[in-house]
Amino acid sequence: MLRTKSILTAVLLAAACLAPARSNGAETTELAAEPLPTSAPAGPAAYQIPPAYGCTGCAGDARFAQFAPDPALRRLGPHPGACEVDWHSGRLWFKAEYLAWATKGADFPSLLTTGDAATPAADAGALDQPDTVTLFGGSKLHDDFRSGGRFTVGLWHCPEQLTGVEATLFGIDGRDIELELNSDDYPVLARPYTDAVGGDEDSLLIAYPGLLAGSTRIDADLELLGGEVMLRQAVMWRTQGRIDILAGYRHGYLNDQLVVRDTSVSLNAGSGYFPGTEIYREDLFRTKNYFHGGQIGLATRLWRGCWSLSLTTKAAYGGTRTRSTISGDTTVVTDPGGIPVFTHNDGGLLGQPTNNDFREFNDESFIGELGVTLERQIGTHTRVGLGYTFFYWDSVVRLAPLIDTNVNPTQLGGGALVGPAVPAFTLSRSDFWAQGLNASFEYQW
Repeated sequence: MLRTKSILTAVLLAAACLAPARSNGAETTELAAEPLPTSAPAGPAAYQIPPAYGCTGCAGDARFAQFAPDPALRRLGPHPGACEVDWHSGRLWFKAEYLAWATKGADFPSLLTTGDAATPAADAGALDQPDTVTLFGGSKLHDDFRSGGRFTVGLWHCPEQLTGVEATLFGIDGRDIELELNSDDYPVLARPYTDAVGGDEDSLLIAYPGLLAGSTRIDADLELLGGEVMLRQAVMWRTQGRIDILAGYRHGYLNDQLVVRDTSVSLNAGSGYFPGTEIYREDLFRTKNYFHGGQIGLATRLWRGCWSLSLTTKAAYGGTRTRSTISGDTTVVTDPGGIPVFTHNDGGLLGQPTNNDFREFNDESFIGELGVTLERQIGTHTRVGLGYTFFYWDSVVRLAPLIDTNVNPTQLGGGALVGPAVPAFTLSRSDFWAQGLNASFEYQW
């Protein structure tokens, strides 16, 4: 009722200012209206509505009473006199944030090992040997802090900042895991696996003294990106704060990738290859998750002097499209008579014809976000802040569960499969989260 009454009051006052008095013998008609306060309430000096608001000449000291239940409210943001500097009530604003977030890790099997050169070549690097040391894997990966950024631009319909639209892009990538080792670092390098035929722990040698010289490069990358376009509508505001409703579209992208590349050179025919033969082997595991959905949210901001505290919650519901890829290949280069001969075989070690595949499917999913930020006004147009964000995605496919270390060795090197068809392609859905600190800078025109 108070808001309706205030709106009617403003309309009647505007009509009174614009309608000329009739003096052609007829009695002058005045619109009955409850007058706005002619002086500012106790406290900070009255805020004058800018000419762009269309109120100049009607009520010089009129405030935003026509937009809010509280007639003492001067604007929908920090108020004059509440801080050392006034806050510019503009239409266009921009916010840049540095993100330091940790992500949910994934358990990886042992993918690269070393051992004692005194151990026989047939057993070197196998996980059941007491001297075997894991160089990569065998633990949780991608659970460390990562750097990223988030950028938001918004436009209010008018300087009263009642209705507006904003667009946000964010991403975290940070430190990709890169490991490159060679036989100069470790004379024994091996790729461990479980023999699905014999049931024993075994390994594929990359380097071993007197048999093979070689190197391995492992690249593991996790990337999270997202964007949203939101309509923002103020639904409650007071001199000490406001509450906005958010509604719009959200997109999410999660890329999880692992590539293992081995290079070996035969030093002895006991390696299974003629001396000088080069062996190049690669395994690739990759999942990409794409989310599209509608989003709603609630944004609350409270002011006290030059400080403000914001709490934002968002919930998006839609669908996630997942694209998962496993591939492996081996290339053998021989040099008989000085003429290189290339032999290519499908299958590396953990990527074999039994699981080399590309699969795509859709599933319903949910993304939620919670953020809290403490900000300090440092100028007429600017403020800085420090906050915390928790991001949650309920249904994604990570690559770690795709890695099957059970291998049928009959198909290694392009051999015909005899026995169980492993490694196998198995999809497993799980949730994903990211959380951490945000340092922000905001500028408003």
